[in-house]
Amino acid sequence: MWVRKRDGNRCIITGSTTDPLVTTWIVPPFFTSVDYDGPVSFTPPPASENIYLKVNNGLTMRQDVADLFSNNDIAIDVDDNFRVVFMQEPSKLCSKKLLAMIPSHISLPRGIQEELWVDLRMLRWHLRYTLLANGAADDVTLYYGQGKMAAVIDKLTGEDEGGDEVEDMEDLDNELWKSPIGQIYFAWLVFTKGMKD
Repeated sequence: MWVRKRDGNRCIITGSTTDPLVTTWIVPPFFTSVDYDGPVSFTPPPASENIYLKVNNGLTMRQDVADLFSNNDIAIDVDDNFRVVFMQEPSKLCSKKLLAMIPSHISLPRGIQEELWVDLRMLRWHLRYTLLANGAADDVTLYYGQGKMAAVIDKLTGEDEGGDEVEDMEDLDNELWKSPIGQIYFAWLVFTKGMKD
């Protein structure tokens, strides 16, 4: 009841008030007992804080959106202005009608008492777990090995031929750019160039 009241009896993502609405956990309380042992940075919020059974660990959503959220098909990136993040091609996850209702960014209700406000730590944790569940698991060198990563990057940049590292990617037709490591490196170059601009 409190979650729906806080959210204005509307879906926090689509804004819909007419479709059947449900209250869903951001981080289900049973996640405190998940025993995860793997090579990925994965630290859930501390159970000792008793934050799982509070209003600020819940969201109001349409049932179909809640299913996407609970199944880790979508998440909310708090640190990118509350961007809605799809974990695969959106058209594979939902109908065109629903997709048209999901904005690129959401806005949380304003003027809410602090004890009822959505816990942003929970949204951040949900995003991290969603990325993990969908295979975006930590450092790529764990998968490909540092030596193999370095060898491919050296070939792509001309370092293996004794040349200086190239700033521009002159030969995008090179098959190495199409390899998983090449694509990761390309994405990194684009990302870092964007940060410099």
